[in-house]
Amino acid sequence: MEEGLVPAIDSMLDGKIEFYRENDSAQKFIHAICFQYMRTKKMREGMEAIGPTPVPGSDMKRCSTLYMLISTMRFADSLYRRRDQFKIVLLDNKTAIPFITGDQPIINVHATGSEAPPERLELFYPLSPKRAMTLLELATERSTALSINEVQQFNELILWNSYEQVFSNSRGYLVGLRMDGSSEL
Repeated sequence: MEEGLVPAIDSMLDGKIEFYRENDSAQKFIHAICFQYMRTKKMREGMEAIGPTPVPGSDMKRCSTLYMLISTMRFADSLYRRRDQFKIVLLDNKTAIPFITGDQPIINVHATGSEAPPERLELFYPLSPKRAMTLLELATERSTALSINEVQQFNELILWNSYEQVFSNSRGYLVGLRMDGSSEL
């Protein structure tokens, strides 16, 4: 599944997003990022924690993997059909701090910090310590060159959405996050 994401990541790391305009490559990309978004342990355990199911005797733990696969396919299909309403913006990090990533590598920045369902979609995906991707609504303005505060805000969202693991190419930066009380790494 994730092999479908490799050509798109390589293109984005090179600063190219033309693949999003081509049907086949856009479909593979969208399906892969939706899979990356939905397949995590945090999402699976969140699904398993749902209270009583509508089917007596059913157990979400036994069907959570299938439910996630179906949800991923529905999410990807919906996003693909509406892809002309979204754009990819590549974010360049020229600051001294790196982008971090975690075991929830793709997040919806509008689905953070609230129990309510998000009203908007903006997927954020760090591709490297110096480049990230956002998939956002066409009308949304986003600067491509980020300030240190913006990088820090995205990193805090990744940290907040992580479940068990956070990764960086800078041990010192991760230790600093822990020392700030932001996380138990």
